[in-house]
Amino acid sequence: MYFSLPKKINTLMNDFNYKWFIAGGWAIDLFINEKTREHNDIEIGIFRDDQDKLYQYFKKWDLKKVVKHQNGYLTEPLGESEYLQMPVHEIHGYNNDSDINEIEILLNEKEGNNWIYRREQRIKREIDKVILLSSFGIPILCPEIVILYKSAHNREKDNKDFENVLNKFSENQREWLKNALMISAPEHEWINEI
Repeated sequence: MYFSLPKKINTLMNDFNYKWFIAGGWAIDLFINEKTREHNDIEIGIFRDDQDKLYQYFKKWDLKKVVKHQNGYLTEPLGESEYLQMPVHEIHGYNNDSDINEIEILLNEKEGNNWIYRREQRIKREIDKVILLSSFGIPILCPEIVILYKSAHNREKDNKDFENVLNKFSENQREWLKNALMISAPEHEWINEI
């Protein structure tokens, strides 16, 4: 079945007793409850404050941090009990003994009861509106935030995700996304479409 990978992730994360969610294109498809395209990977998000709990939870995995270098991004070994600070926000995990061999983990920022957009910290959203449950009971990042992240790229898959989810937004989601884009990318073509 198409949603078998997110379901496996949900099972993998079942005993992680902290906030987490599926992000990226999978979150859009889970929100719509429909397969809209193929996905090359799967990303989960947690809050940066919980990274030490994540390391403990994934102690049997080989974890690497993604670090920016002159010629792009490279993975480097993650030190035992190393605490990642901004701008580092991405961890890759590998485990050949698991149903899922590779996972991408994105660290998210928060302040009090607000999620904070790491690319523009004036943009915030109440945490209780950030994590939704899909029809399968899988936690997902709300689609308006997924699209906000995708607005920084101009890839075909990002445009497709935007088009697929736009008519599924509530009025509140549309308004929040439009306001966020007007702060982060005031010239973005999606603003007029919202």
